[in-house]
Amino acid sequence: MPVEEAQWFAMRDLTRPNAKMPAFRMLSERGFEVFTPMVTKLSVSPAGKKLRLHVPAIHDLLFVHSTAEALDPLVEHTP
Repeated sequence: MPVEEAQWFAMRDLTRPNAKMPAFRMLSERGFEVFTPMVTKLSVSPAGKKLRLHVPAIHDLLFVHSTAEALDPLVEHTP
């Protein structure tokens, strides 16, 4: 059996845009190499302070560099 090489997978993040743990962050914490295009957005806090936030340019798009063997169990387990 040949050893599977890592490749880039285009994936969708089905969490809400204001989720505390979006998929790109969860996968990064689990050791996967993740890329999602980010932009800087200005926001105003409830206290009236201006904040610069780095948010995904397209909320539900992310790219994961991994093997299918490593990624499939995580995708099946995640609701």
